[in-house]
Amino acid sequence: MHSPSLPEDGQHYRWTEEELAGADIPDGAKSFLASTGLPRVMGSTTFEFGSFDSSGPLVIGADDGVRVYVNPTGEVWHESIDGKEGDQFMNSSVQQLAHFAGVWTSWYEGLAEASDEEVKAAALAAIERLKECDPAAFADEERWVWPLMWEDLLYMCG
Repeated sequence: MHSPSLPEDGQHYRWTEEELAGADIPDGAKSFLASTGLPRVMGSTTFEFGSFDSSGPLVIGADDGVRVYVNPTGEVWHESIDGKEGDQFMNSSVQQLAHFAGVWTSWYEGLAEASDEEVKAAALAAIERLKECDPAAFADEERWVWPLMWEDLLYMCG
């Protein structure tokens, strides 16, 4: 696996036709990854997005070395960290992943000087908006990636 290369705008990675050639994902996902792309990094997390060497599904990112990939239906999944629990659902599409990553990063950057109470209130509001956008991402609050990330954050706020 190699780290994503820096895209032209420095903020997003856009996949090339060559990188998407042969990828078994919906055309809409390919088009989005090529035209809009994903943020290279996601504020305050270990997630990074870009083109990664892989066999099998199209790997679009990593979370501290653990692969994030798109399956043939266009869903985004996070490989199991320990190999025992099975892979974790992230989002219904790469478009939803981009939206969620943007909300997380904007939320994180906007609250650097906020009190714990302000952080918690803003996080709860963001969670509700995200649940409306992609309900499947919160369907399993014990195992799916996004509920666990927000839960960890809320725990730190007390």
